[in-house]
Amino acid sequence: MSSIRRFWRRLKRSFSNPATHFSANVLLLGAAVLENMYVQVFCKPVVWAIVVLAVIFLPFLFYPLLRHKLRGIKPLLFFFHGMASVACVYCIIFLEELNLLGLPLLLVGVGFLVYVPHIFLWQMLHWTFMNRANRAMIKYFLAPFVLAFVVFVYCGLEYKKVATQLPEAITQNKLGSLAQSSFMTERILGMHFKYHTRFSEYDGWRPPMHDPLLVAGYWYNGFKDPLAVGLEERMRIYHKTFPDKPLQMNCSCADFYSEQYFKDPIFRKFK
Repeated sequence: MSSIRRFWRRLKRSFSNPATHFSANVLLLGAAVLENMYVQVFCKPVVWAIVVLAVIFLPFLFYPLLRHKLRGIKPLLFFFHGMASVACVYCIIFLEELNLLGLPLLLVGVGFLVYVPHIFLWQMLHWTFMNRANRAMIKYFLAPFVLAFVVFVYCGLEYKKVATQLPEAITQNKLGSLAQSSFMTERILGMHFKYHTRFSEYDGWRPPMHDPLLVAGYWYNGFKDPLAVGLEERMRIYHKTFPDKPLQMNCSCADFYSEQYFKDPIFRKFK
């Protein structure tokens, strides 16, 4: 126990240095991004998600360096911390069993990257709730959680609406009008070959794109896929409904199996 306490004290002293704290977070984030690119966890976020992630995590990264110089915009800063915390919670939920599988991987070091969202979340919770000087910022920090819940319900209801209307739309050849009424139509039709919905350590190449709005709707509706058809038939329906949208993206979920993804014969059937 004494050795653990000494390690903890040294760690706290190291992180009390703003430059060290900043550098450690940048290294953790960079390592997690590289792991996601070369191995596979979340695949590639869609464009809007990349923009949002960049906007909300930049304040988090620079907070150790600038926290004593940004008092005039502290409410905005902690609002961004709340948004980044929502993203971390989302990542933790999405990881599912990997939250536990990462523990034995700690022995070889790689498992540490599984817990980057946990480490970032803990830091933001600590800044908000454990620092008396920031107690007034709690309401700004929690506001994004309320907003995220509203978005979650909205996505769930949109998903449910499309799921309810989808069988009839396919039968009556009205998928085009359904697609115009809800963005979720394209996302649902593109599940399992274009859009990633959940982590699985057993399947082959994963769909390359990740849209949190689709995943939120999927969660809200109990992980139910309303289109009960095979992958090839799903791709045929998608291609017929969205002829101008690609079935195969120019990137794979993970670089290490990119050749397997790009050479999969299923895509050649639609060229």
